[in-house]
Amino acid sequence: MIDITDSGYYSMSNLESALDWIHEFNTKSNDDRYDMDIVSISLLTYLYDEDLESSIKNLIDQGCIIVASSGNDDKNKIAYPAAFDGVIAVGAIFDDPDGYLTDGTRFDTAYTGHRVTKSITSYYRGNAAWGSNYGSNLDFVAPGFDIEAISYRNEGYQGSSSDIRYVIVDGTSYAAPIIAGVAALVWYTYYKVLDRFPTPDEVYDALKYTAENDPSDPEKVPIPILNGERYSYIIHQVYVGYGVVDAYDAVRMYYGSPTGSSGSSGSTIF
Repeated sequence: MIDITDSGYYSMSNLESALDWIHEFNTKSNDDRYDMDIVSISLLTYLYDEDLESSIKNLIDQGCIIVASSGNDDKNKIAYPAAFDGVIAVGAIFDDPDGYLTDGTRFDTAYTGHRVTKSITSYYRGNAAWGSNYGSNLDFVAPGFDIEAISYRNEGYQGSSSDIRYVIVDGTSYAAPIIAGVAALVWYTYYKVLDRFPTPDEVYDALKYTAENDPSDPEKVPIPILNGERYSYIIHQVYVGYGVVDAYDAVRMYYGSPTGSSGSSGSTIF
């Protein structure tokens, strides 16, 4: 994680500097195993920035996988940098299948798998209601509501457990790292099995061809079930992209066919 804040505030110029630093680090690296191959960005702007696009393009040309949040304004517009060509744009869905939020509030499970919208979050968050941005260039969705995370109690965290607190957070900013994490699992699995580094396209294909989607409801995705039925519709929908990433099946793709209705069981992973 690279801190791009300045006195608690971030700027696009700080982000550009961080991306340029990664590019320089990878350029000088003598061992590809230690390159920074996956970058997750959880901030956004609606203003086009040529310098930011250039920094993004340099990393993509270097072979980096870049994942970014789509935005939280419940509108048909993907924010930058997620909107740049080659960046994986991630939206958010509800994921509370047990019927309860973390604080014990009852949650209507009919919304599980649905795109996060202002109309739904207004019931649970009041004035803090928000919705996941969508569009023709949205790639995937992941859980982004009622997410349990850790945060620093104070600036200048030095590694003490007493400086950490647990928080409940919302937003596409928390969905994007989930996709980045799954991409990292796929990247490592590919290298472990095939003894070579995957291309960004190969990682993307593993996410795309195992994502769960269902054309019967354009704003809702089925929740992946381990060894369960796969909704193997390789389609793109404006509200959810190619669907919700299925980490288990994405990792299995390079061990054998994902388990379920669309393919036979592959070999055991571990």
